[in-house]
Amino acid sequence: MQRLPLRFLQLTALILAIGGTIGLVFAARLAPVPELSMAELTAAQNFAYARVTGQILQPPVYDPARGTLFFRMTQGGQEMSVAAFRAETEALIAAKTVPAAGDTVTVEGTVRLRDSAASMSLANPAGLIIQRPAPKPMFVGQALASPAGQAVTLEASVVAVREVTPEITLVTLADPSGVIDLALDRAAEPLIGLVEAPREGEAVRVSGVITRFRESPQLALVSAADLSVIPTAALRPAVPSGATGLAALVPGQSGVAEGRV
Repeated sequence: MQRLPLRFLQLTALILAIGGTIGLVFAARLAPVPELSMAELTAAQNFAYARVTGQILQPPVYDPARGTLFFRMTQGGQEMSVAAFRAETEALIAAKTVPAAGDTVTVEGTVRLRDSAASMSLANPAGLIIQRPAPKPMFVGQALASPAGQAVTLEASVVAVREVTPEITLVTLADPSGVIDLALDRAAEPLIGLVEAPREGEAVRVSGVITRFRESPQLALVSAADLSVIPTAALRPAVPSGATGLAALVPGQSGVAEGRV
């Protein structure tokens, strides 16, 4: 029986190895990415490639010099930090799919666990799923009582504008029910658009998300287009037209009552 040449056997083994590797790669790509809850992110899932869903309660932090984007998600009392590096961040900005405070997002990447703290490097920008809530019209007093992550629309007067740092300008908004600060972050303008701060004495309509700064409620913009100046006459009155008495007030709205004790 004639023996096969050694060179032929080596070539056959190489082809089979390459074919097997290609098959594994295609099988891995076709296999569904597992979806994990944050409660499932234990030591056993360290370095697992997975999809995780959570809500963003604070605005993402963007570093234009490094091209990085960081944000934190929460789900059922658990938290996970997510980092997108230059290539992934540029892809998100180009596709206009940068997540914002208030969004519920699904991210895909490699899970890391250090001292029980979960983190992920965003690996698939195209696989990012964003669910953005519609803002609810409210008075300022109602917004102050809302949880972080609540999307709201306010119509209020600008009572103060102050630059607290070279990057942050606080616009204080007021209506008869309360006062809240709108935080304008210049570092976020590549993500949300160029924002022009309104002037003191103007009236504005603004849609944004309730956030927390040192436990105090603030308002953060999702898009520069969500802030506009309106006529002062367009502001809603403290008591709806045609209504009288405390029964006509919206929860969180101020009012004056007279009576006998």
